[in-house]
Amino acid sequence: MIYPTMVALISLVFSVALARQYAARRKPHQLFWTLALVSGFLGAVGYLAAARGSAAGFRLYYLAGALWMAPVMGLGSVYLHFARTWRRAVAAAVAVLGLVASAGVAVAPLDVQALAALEGGPGQHVLDLGGPALASLIVLNTFGLVAVAGLAILSALRMRRHAGGGGFVLGNVLLAAGVILLGMAGSLARVGVPGGFWLLMALGFLILYVGFVRITAATARQEVDRAERPATGS
Repeated sequence: MIYPTMVALISLVFSVALARQYAARRKPHQLFWTLALVSGFLGAVGYLAAARGSAAGFRLYYLAGALWMAPVMGLGSVYLHFARTWRRAVAAAVAVLGLVASAGVAVAPLDVQALAALEGGPGQHVLDLGGPALASLIVLNTFGLVAVAGLAILSALRMRRHAGGGGFVLGNVLLAAGVILLGMAGSLARVGVPGGFWLLMALGFLILYVGFVRITAATARQEVDRAERPATGS
């Protein structure tokens, strides 16, 4: 259980750092990212409980980690890059699909034998999830991956043209890479290739956090440069 524990610890540290940023700046995208990382933490904790035979823990893992984390993170990227009309429309769609998927996860039959044989795998056969709930989950995870990775790559390409933008470029590339690894872990599990699921998840969270640290440091340097500019010119 080393890798799920790593995911829990990284997501906890990450969510605390984001919560502090939100408390200081009150930016909506920071709130969404904080909630996404809290979901990642709860998902990992739920999995650790599920590994000890807890059915409730497995449903928590599925609801928080497999369902809500990616789309809420995607909403953070949408709120950072798009105008209010688009934000509200996307948030409403995510809410509707999320409720459909959540209801499905809450009532889906759970295979107790598959839960007992979890043994560090993603548990793709534990819940009998299908129909609209499964379709909604797939759409939401795809949205989260495309929104975060796609917009991070676009930001990196834009910042290449700016002097002193290297930290932003690297940070956004790392954000995109981390989210792609998380998406790969989930996709491979869904198509029946579960090996390395938690290793990919741990690497994805770690790379995401390093990207966040790089962007935070670059933002701090940019603010210092702006504050010093008038004094230099006087």
